[in-house]
Amino acid sequence: MVVVSEPLPTALANATLLTAAGAPSTLAEVAGGKTMLVLFVRQFACAGCGEQVAALLPQLPALRVLDVGVVIVGCGTADHARGFDERLGVTDRGVRVFTDPTLTAQRAAGLSRSWAGVYGPRAAFGLLRAMMNGHKNAWSGGDFYQQGGALLLSPTLRVLFYRPQRWLGDLVEIGDITDIVLAARAREKSAALDGAAKDAVAEAPS
Repeated sequence: MVVVSEPLPTALANATLLTAAGAPSTLAEVAGGKTMLVLFVRQFACAGCGEQVAALLPQLPALRVLDVGVVIVGCGTADHARGFDERLGVTDRGVRVFTDPTLTAQRAAGLSRSWAGVYGPRAAFGLLRAMMNGHKNAWSGGDFYQQGGALLLSPTLRVLFYRPQRWLGDLVEIGDITDIVLAARAREKSAALDGAAKDAVAEAPS
């Protein structure tokens, strides 16, 4: 189970992701010891996923300033991942694209897979909204019923933010991520200052 403020579950950290070229890496290796936003998309041809990426792109400069890496994880084939990147151009903006066609990472992240998440009324509204905003929809970019979500990981793989998506079009507010990173950095700085002050008191002559 993914829990905010707790370490990333081992099963998720060790889940194997494939690049668009088919090269394997674990999620822990992909995170690479830095603050990392992991954005799970439903399937690579989903209009709602295109809408989610469109919401991400304006936030990339702020995330870059904060030294937050961004990866997108889908569930189609490596060819699907490559087509997704060619269509949306995320790699050119510093976002890496991976896939887990086995759904191991998605299951370990606690992301839902449901009929209602695709065919329910909220999903129908989300699909309509995405398509009215110019995002094309197709049915063959991965597991059709899989839902997405987002994780924000610290450099030590502690979970700073977790937001599973419940239906197609249930967008993650990417702007919240920058606020969470800033708050986490402030807490780290405060803890470091407290530690330095305690050390100074302990070393002071009595």
